[in-house]
Amino acid sequence: MLHGERRDNTARSGTHALSRPLKVTYRSQVVEFFKGTGREECEIFVRSIRAAAWREDKDDDDRWMANYASLRFAGQALNWHSRLPPDIRRDWSKLEMALLNQWPSLNDDVDDNSAQ
Repeated sequence: MLHGERRDNTARSGTHALSRPLKVTYRSQVVEFFKGTGREECEIFVRSIRAAAWREDKDDDDRWMANYASLRFAGQALNWHSRLPPDIRRDWSKLEMALLNQWPSLNDDVDDNSAQ
């Protein structure tokens, strides 16, 4: 069985039904360290964490994603991350929002004002 493939327990005639679409994974894909150099690096980091979680079938596990991301911080980003409250460090949904707020794009102010 390939990584990411789930089989249910309803085997018939020696075959197993897939309970989720097959994901072909390449475990050699490692998320680069996030150093906090700017918005572009931040967006790449967020997308990379999401992709890593998807490959590991953990894309609905905010704690796993936050823990995995915590291993990939370096430099000023590591310093920033270490100062976050524990509830943010442990929850990817909160951590992702904190990341994007800490490293905003130049258009964020324009977007925020137009949404009001």
